[in-house]
Amino acid sequence: MKRIIITAVLLPIILAGCLTVEHKEYRIELSGDGTGTLTVKYENIMSLSGEGEDESADDYSELTTKYLDGTRLADEYPHAVLVEKKLFEENGKLCGLAVYRFKSLSDIRLFRYHDQGPYMMHQPPTSSPEEFVSSNGEYGGMDLPVVFWPGDFQILTLSTLVTGPDEHCTSLLDLHRKEIGVTRK
Repeated sequence: MKRIIITAVLLPIILAGCLTVEHKEYRIELSGDGTGTLTVKYENIMSLSGEGEDESADDYSELTTKYLDGTRLADEYPHAVLVEKKLFEENGKLCGLAVYRFKSLSDIRLFRYHDQGPYMMHQPPTSSPEEFVSSNGEYGGMDLPVVFWPGDFQILTLSTLVTGPDEHCTSLLDLHRKEIGVTRK
């Protein structure tokens, strides 16, 4: 009986839409003293729906209220300071940008053993499932999912795949265009 109740409660949550992106691009600019700027670009923001349900309007509302106007982006890196966030269109896709300033490498989950040697970041760097695509550093592979950058680098880049678009994904670009009053290009 408990399984039936739990299933009845969880099923609508599982089948509901959710926000996702196709790619995330990380750019870390180091100042030389362990401080710097992290820019995260979210490429192709989409609604991922289950069983034919179009939840894109609800997902766009969540995007604007919880991420753009709310604290979800600041919560991603709570020890860094979020200095900019925005939505924009690029190459026919809805994208987002979040820029953080940090005072310590650990503020953005970057590590350097005793301030020497290579910079290191566990991949995926956040709680969301991300797959390594490319970097100007070196990826340790599936057995050691860490990206390493030489200690003399001042700019560190990382590109990840989050969700490959398919028939369950709906771009949120048209809803964004409608909200800002832009007609289809």
